Amino acid sequence: MRDRTPTKPDLNRVATRSAPWREAHQVEVPVYAGVMVLASETHARRLAAAIPAIDIPDDLVARVAADRTAGVAAACEQVLAVRDSGAFDGVHLVPVSRYRDVESRLAGAFR
Repeated sequence: MRDRTPTKPDLNRVATRSAPWREAHQVEVPVYAGVMVLASETHARRLAAAIPAIDIPDDLVARVAADRTAGVAAACEQVLAVRDSGAFDGVHLVPVSRYRDVESRLAGAFR
């Protein structure tokens, strides 16, 4: 995990990092971004240890440790950023037992 100074993740990175990849890797199938809700601090740390290429900012881990709904909020913000970037055809969302929380936050955004 990298130390980042912003208190919120830089969601604009979705568009700036993904669009060039999509341009360089033309495929004839839909490409979906994967977004997972961080259920806890332990969950975040285990993911970071198991997947070396994953980037989970320390400030997000701290927010999840202090408030279990912070992982839901961050994932929902990421889903909206992916949608708004236009870089992907959709999102594969993994709510990690937070189905109702995720649905209640995203329901209005997709109506």
